[in-house]
Amino acid sequence: EPVVVYEVGMRKLRSDPYTGMALLYSYLYCGGMNRPDRRLILWFPNIVVATWNETAARSPNAKHVKLYRLVADAIVFKDGYLMEMDL
Repeated sequence: EPVVVYEVGMRKLRSDPYTGMALLYSYLYCGGMNRPDRRLILWFPNIVVATWNETAARSPNAKHVKLYRLVADAIVFKDGYLMEMDL
């Protein structure tokens, strides 16, 4: 199955410009928000799963949390990964 991997180089979870790029990748390379053509994997090589879990629990409606959940089929972190249903 075709997959697009977007390496997100940030060291702390935040939104701009990274969330905008994730949306752009979704539309440019994956066929839009429904992603009928390819899966979109976000790769956070500088962030651990615990940081995501803490941020998502503390601020579930934050722009970056909501948009990453919306576009990602999975997120790969420095120490693990989460599939779409676990985000």
